[in-house]
Amino acid sequence: IYGGTAGLCEWILRETCAHVVLLTNALAAGDVLERLKSWDRERIHFQVSADGTQESHDAVRGRGSHRRMIEGVRALGGEGFPVTLAMSVHSRNAADMPAVVNLAADLGLPSVHYMWLFTRGNAGSDLFVPPEELAPLVIEAAERGEKRGVLIDNIEIVKSQVFSIAGSRFDLSNAGWESLAVGPDGHVYPSPALIGVEGADCGQVSAGLESVWRGSPVLDELRACSVATSPQYLANPL
Repeated sequence: IYGGTAGLCEWILRETCAHVVLLTNALAAGDVLERLKSWDRERIHFQVSADGTQESHDAVRGRGSHRRMIEGVRALGGEGFPVTLAMSVHSRNAADMPAVVNLAADLGLPSVHYMWLFTRGNAGSDLFVPPEELAPLVIEAAERGEKRGVLIDNIEIVKSQVFSIAGSRFDLSNAGWESLAVGPDGHVYPSPALIGVEGADCGQVSAGLESVWRGSPVLDELRACSVATSPQYLANPL
């Protein structure tokens, strides 16, 4: 939570249909609680970063960060705000995935969201975890969650796609459908993961988000993609 964040959220919440999801390390939660007390608990929730066990978390974020994160989660929850945990999974902490489910359960939180590593920017290929190694960890985390009453967001999203309404198409990601991202270059991209990627530039934010949303050829092409039209997946639907 940075300076100006609260003001930005309040500006967004002027739109009666808007809902704000605030990704945060929760370290400054206690400093801004007084201002947050007037916010509608039904229209904002906090997704707090948890990078594994205390050892893994503090190795990335500094000694004491794990304890302070927990204090921040409890402070937000104590004010009635919905809170979930989000874990950025990489080769150094992947084994901690079930432990984050335990932490969520211990804190009385309803769900965990795992964020898969994109090998871009400062994230080198040495941090990437192959899917065949991730799969058993996801299964273990899901089984732990089932026992302790914690949902895994990633699995719930797949369920909503697989068991969608008959005759509808609900596959691939929500990039360009439910999300847009504005990069530091002032250009619009389908999602934060695609900022700066050649060919993913949807236009300049100065043209207006609605104009880009409705008129970008890049978004039109992206939205037309589907496993239903892929020769590879038609040959092997599983």
